Amino acid sequence: MSRERLHVWPALLLAALAFDARAGEDAVPAAEPLAAENEWARKLEAVRAKLRGGEVLFKDDFDREELGAEWIVEEGAWKTSKAAGREGAGVLGAPGATYPDSFLWTKRSFKGDLVVEFDAVCESDPAHDINFVICGKAPNYPPPEKPMYLFGLGGWGNTMTGVERGPDYKWKALTGLFTIEKGRLYRVVAARLGSKFYLFVDDRLVTMAADPDPLPNEGQFALQVYRSAVRFSNLVLRKPGK
Repeated sequence: MSRERLHVWPALLLAALAFDARAGEDAVPAAEPLAAENEWARKLEAVRAKLRGGEVLFKDDFDREELGAEWIVEEGAWKTSKAAGREGAGVLGAPGATYPDSFLWTKRSFKGDLVVEFDAVCESDPAHDINFVICGKAPNYPPPEKPMYLFGLGGWGNTMTGVERGPDYKWKALTGLFTIEKGRLYRVVAARLGSKFYLFVDDRLVTMAADPDPLPNEGQFALQVYRSAVRFSNLVLRKPGK
């Protein structure tokens, strides 16, 4: 997918994305489109400001030979690789034998609003499912599955990208405007700010939503793959900025 596909006017972007209408104040009015675009741009810049400069809570570049004691592997195989350069090092996740998805959980839990940043490359052919979890609890299996927010790039056979709330996954905010490519490096930045959720890829807003019945704002973080092989690197978890 070329980046130009995301270069659309903000008002059109909100209409095209699966943005929950109950978000209220964040919806762009149909009247006075220029004023609406200016107001939308102001709000978007305020969100971007919160995604920068907050206190770092956890970070890992995975540039080493052993995974280390900060992580819990649930299903599948997770292997770090030491290599020079932004695209070389990382942790490669692959699906497990019992379940189609695999989680790499932080041992630590995080409470309050959270910003997530990382680089990712999907090595599967065809490409699909660069995933991660916030507000979760390890382990997720055996069933019944646990509450969590699951973000996914290129999910559903690389047809949808967005966020959904487990364990029933009835609340979700998805868009078909963004798909992923095998071997391409993506910079992912996501956040939970109260009941609102944001997902940026390569500095472009991909989806946003407000959950009318949000989960408690705490839990473990996880990288996740679903029948896919993905290399993650340069992970940072931080508090939002002012």
